[in-house]
Amino acid sequence: MLMLASATDVPDDWKKAGGDAYSLIFTGGGYAGNSGTMVFTIPSTLKNTGDLHSFFIGRYIGGSWTIMPSEVIGGSQVRASVPGQVPTH
Repeated sequence: MLMLASATDVPDDWKKAGGDAYSLIFTGGGYAGNSGTMVFTIPSTLKNTGDLHSFFIGRYIGGSWTIMPSEVIGGSQVRASVPGQVPTH
């Protein structure tokens, strides 16, 4: 399931290409081994910046952001595989 979220505490040296963040939520029984792929369209105003190699998808867990291994597809989209996480209680 994909939910709109707030992009809070984004590192100062990161530039957001879009507005908000999204949460990828795995539903059902177990979380272990679940994963998903997120693909975002790069805004047309940013496609010709010459910096397409610098686009990535970030992941926010436990109060900190990390850069997910990401790839730019055809100069118009950025994609990353997002592994599931076992929830902590």
